[in-house]
Amino acid sequence: MKGLYLTAVLLALMMSYANPYKILGVFPVSFKSHWVIGHSIMKSLANAGHEVYMISPFPLKKPIPNYNDVNLVYDNELELGNMFVREDYPPQKHMSLLSNLGEFLSNFTLSHPNIKALLKREKHFDAIIVEVFFFEALYGLAAHYNCPLIGSSTFSTSKWTNDLTKAPMEYAYVPHNFVKFSENMNFWQRTYNMLICQYENLFMELYHYERQERVFDYHFGHTGKSLKAVMKSTSLVFIYHHFSVLSIRPTVANMIEIGGLHVDEPKELPQDIKGFLDSAHDGAILFSFGSMIQGSDLPVEKRNAFIKVFSQLKEKVIWKFENETLIDKPDNVMTSSWIPQRDILAHPNVKLFITHGGLLGTTEAIIEGVPVIGVPIYSDQKMNMLQAQQMGIGTVMEYKDLNEDLILKNINEVLRKFEYQNNAQKISKIFKDRPMTPQQSTVYWVEYAIRNQGASHLRSAAHKLNYFQLHLIDSYLFVLAMIGLIVYGFYKAVQRVLRGLMNTFGVRKVKSD
Repeated sequence: MKGLYLTAVLLALMMSYANPYKILGVFPVSFKSHWVIGHSIMKSLANAGHEVYMISPFPLKKPIPNYNDVNLVYDNELELGNMFVREDYPPQKHMSLLSNLGEFLSNFTLSHPNIKALLKREKHFDAIIVEVFFFEALYGLAAHYNCPLIGSSTFSTSKWTNDLTKAPMEYAYVPHNFVKFSENMNFWQRTYNMLICQYENLFMELYHYERQERVFDYHFGHTGKSLKAVMKSTSLVFIYHHFSVLSIRPTVANMIEIGGLHVDEPKELPQDIKGFLDSAHDGAILFSFGSMIQGSDLPVEKRNAFIKVFSQLKEKVIWKFENETLIDKPDNVMTSSWIPQRDILAHPNVKLFITHGGLLGTTEAIIEGVPVIGVPIYSDQKMNMLQAQQMGIGTVMEYKDLNEDLILKNINEVLRKFEYQNNAQKISKIFKDRPMTPQQSTVYWVEYAIRNQGASHLRSAAHKLNYFQLHLIDSYLFVLAMIGLIVYGFYKAVQRVLRGLMNTFGVRKVKSD
């Protein structure tokens, strides 16, 4: 059986090299974590022999064969600032900010000289892969080149992915990406989740898509297609999800899970980090808030709380801290403005990962079987960490509640109880147990969509229905009307029977004076 599987993989790779395709990837957001997923998709395709073009603000420092960068140079308009101030933003504010960002990015990308030069120079692409993230006007590139459109989400499913695929949204057990709930919601949480999701439906349909339609019409009016028509024609949507670690969600045939795609085999660590971890005989902790959130932006009182706790531990700590110096740094703490996070998590002495709960870092920890403590700040991070807590591989600390006692309590809880390590190893094994690697799956499905001229047979029939038909509102109204008519008919029949009985027995109404 294993031999047959390897033969199938080799044949697929041979087909790729024998029939190379030209594929354009569009990942314009200046969030490094978003680019990582887009880059991993395009790198997988390039390694399979296809010629890929990558539109992004992060050109490669080391060229990859078949991989062509199209540099999207930014000015200061997209500076993120201190992300900790966004910790308490309500979902509605997140939606508004992202819609504004999406309108800017759509216009900025399509008006950029490097993009205009690419569109003028390259007359053909076999497929377009666009990140699904509030800039739907960019889907028009597929209409411009008359080729399959493939979406890629840096989250799991969402309103944005499900509008492309018509997968159902289940508000009762699928929390919105911007709320801080797990899949096990109580009555009030389910009600709030439903209201937020319905608010987003109205926000997207009545406001956001209108803005994107205007950008689409300006840049792609020559195609004769509408934005909604292009969205309906979507061939596939890659979602950065795997059923073993996130709540089960309804999907349809053209939604492909590629969770773990960005995780390569671990590389050799830099000598200073390797030496530090090798000498951590009592274990080591990795503390990082990822690429978007600066650890050095932590308020002084919260930073000092971590310093005091770390000074009490026998374990060593690697802290991603962007300033050159950390005042009162304990001897068992090593700081660095950049760390090879994935490779550090693979070191056998690393026993705990303190993280903001981003999907990429959480996935890396799961693959290596390392328990986590989460301090979620925004977006899907709270949901990721609540799921980790539910699986028994970590705990969650609220950012606003951070203090010395809380930090020490959580570290001792996860480090000293063996069930966290055991659960993490168990989930790691399940996560890696797949018929194909995420890289192989990505290449296969992109090629499948191209080979089958967009693979329209994978699209849900829900695309043919309007809102009232899809949600059976017309059917419910018809049934209610029929019930009303039946009840009314029954009422009139009873009236006639009673009137007949009254006439039969000579009962007369008595007129009042």
